[in-house]
Amino acid sequence: MNFQPDSVPDDVWISIFENLSSPADLATLVRTCRRFSSLASKPLLREVRWRRVESTARNLDAWTDNPEYAALVSLPRKVVVAVNFEFCTRNFWPFQMNSDMELHDSMYAQVQNFTRIHELVLHDTAISPYVYTILGALPSLRSLSIINCTFIHLTTTFAEHRQASHSHQATPTPDFDFTSLPLTSLRLHKITFPVEPGPGFSNDDTPLHPLHLITASSLRSLSLTWTSTRAMIFGHRNWSLPSIEHLEVLMPFLTRDLVDSLVGFVSRCRPDVRIALNIERHNLSDQQITGIQIPLRGVWKYKGPLSFASFGPNSGARSSLTHLVMNEPADLVGLLHGLEKLPKCIQALDIQVRKWDIELLFAIRELFPNITYLVVRYGRGVLPVDFFVTLGADILFHLPHLHTLQLLNDKSCSTTRPLTPHSSVFWGGLQPAPPPPTTPHFHHPLHHPHHLNPHLLNPHHHYHHNFHHHHNFHNHQNLQNFQTHQNLQNHAHTHPWGSNNVVAGGMDDAASDEPASAADDDAEGILEQEDLRDYLVGWNRYCKCLRHVQLDESRWWERRFEGDHWVEVEIVDG
Repeated sequence: MNFQPDSVPDDVWISIFENLSSPADLATLVRTCRRFSSLASKPLLREVRWRRVESTARNLDAWTDNPEYAALVSLPRKVVVAVNFEFCTRNFWPFQMNSDMELHDSMYAQVQNFTRIHELVLHDTAISPYVYTILGALPSLRSLSIINCTFIHLTTTFAEHRQASHSHQATPTPDFDFTSLPLTSLRLHKITFPVEPGPGFSNDDTPLHPLHLITASSLRSLSLTWTSTRAMIFGHRNWSLPSIEHLEVLMPFLTRDLVDSLVGFVSRCRPDVRIALNIERHNLSDQQITGIQIPLRGVWKYKGPLSFASFGPNSGARSSLTHLVMNEPADLVGLLHGLEKLPKCIQALDIQVRKWDIELLFAIRELFPNITYLVVRYGRGVLPVDFFVTLGADILFHLPHLHTLQLLNDKSCSTTRPLTPHSSVFWGGLQPAPPPPTTPHFHHPLHHPHHLNPHLLNPHHHYHHNFHHHHNFHNHQNLQNFQTHQNLQNHAHTHPWGSNNVVAGGMDDAASDEPASAADDDAEGILEQEDLRDYLVGWNRYCKCLRHVQLDESRWWERRFEGDHWVEVEIVDG
């Protein structure tokens, strides 16, 4: 059989190109040869991105001046508008027509020509009532994202508005029927309003505020930032939102009033709505936090302080919460107390503790036996020299469904509040919620190899695969240690999941706010992580779902399926 590229039929290459998700990869293929230029051009046009003023102007000229492009306006399915116009940063009333305004008019005129757009993303650009009319002219539009945009009070094109201004004709503020938009998915985050609104406009409770987009009658998925202004607008309108099935809420700063208004907002959605809640910041003391309860039904994914992860009476018994990410570190005692209150159906945890203690893993083993994804970030302490033996025999042996394990030292967890926000792999954009906890299978984005590590979010990291294939233990003594340790029973544990020094250790953490010295961390000896390769294969016997293990920020180990070889992936900063 001939395996030369020239012998591969065109339809096979086209199928390959259509399954490439990166426009950059397609653009590279287009420049490879004439054949690929012809075959990959159409898949490349599925997504149009406008970011810089100069390149956007050239692209718009190509669409209008090139007859070949003019015949392909039905190809784009997604358009990303990320042009940061100069007029977004200043008041243009009154204004003189300039190149940015001309580009704005040309850009949206071209968007209207793309008759089969399915998704429109507006990022770091301008949003206006005029854009609403463009949305209404796109019958195939289903997904809209408005992120970090500036609202300008423009109801027509700049050219038409200038003409009306010169003829001294006031442009009336048109009514717009937001309910008629064919949207099924909407993301609405961080919209800035000008200090001085244009003539005839107000910034807050205007009938043309972008929040009105949530009233689209076909809307099923909604992701939005919940602020006091939006809570006020919704309180005045009190829209009914019976079609929303998936709701993602970002709360930049938590207050009691915002919690109350959010509860009212959720009550207007359908009863079985699935909620992902993210609380970024608050200024409450530890004593005040304990008095806060968020009575929300349907929260399946939560990111924020652990103390807020209680969503109504008897939340542990009937909760839908399956994913939790902590964004504030806690001492051991407080963390164990918070974990005890979580429902048994937890499947994914990303937690922070100020000082490492093996008792945390014992607690997780007992509380969440069906957990599939576990990340522990600790500020102080080290993994002891015998950690692998304990981890395999006493922890992993009891977690047969565990897919991902990450135990990472993070100095920011030594402080009361994290120095920098952590990116969690399973906290992404708005996605359809997984099935309720009663469903036995866990469909998790980590099953895709590109979602295995939070460092993949950093474009400056490079990864090297070291292929260490381990069919057997190379260290016979390690195998004996495993077999011996599995038969041991720890009779000294007085706590349901740990040793009798848990409380003492937690009290030490709570009483000490100063980071421990390096000598204190090294007192028990540091784990030799090179030994990990000798243990991974043994863990396969009773933790068959395990696919990803990471104990430091410089490397991780992964395998694609049961029976696959473990591969070491090194992370190199560059």
